[in-house]
Amino acid sequence: MAISPAAADLLAQEARALLTRLDRLRPFALLEPMVAAAGLFPNAQSAIERMLFQGRQELRGLMHGFLAWISGPGRFATGAQVQRRFALLKLRFQAVLNEFDMFSDAITQRSEHDNGP
Repeated sequence: MAISPAAADLLAQEARALLTRLDRLRPFALLEPMVAAAGLFPNAQSAIERMLFQGRQELRGLMHGFLAWISGPGRFATGAQVQRRFALLKLRFQAVLNEFDMFSDAITQRSEHDNGP
């Protein structure tokens, strides 16, 4: 049995909410002010930002793909199929946030008085 239109709309709204949350992530240079001695080397910071940016772009593409699918052929999918696709999308979203948090914690630790350089 195909998913109900209300359920499809709800999942599309959840995907759009994830996109909004993803768009609110800012570069570390704006989030982690610190003295120059505690800062990362510019090439290291640039590489981290580039990797995280690519992950966000890939995730953004997956989310837009899900939104296109759920408003097109996904309307005829079963609830289990739609839930599976959304669950995988949300897991990937969490992985991207975990990467961001991991680098944020490491950079923050560098800038702490007792732990940093």
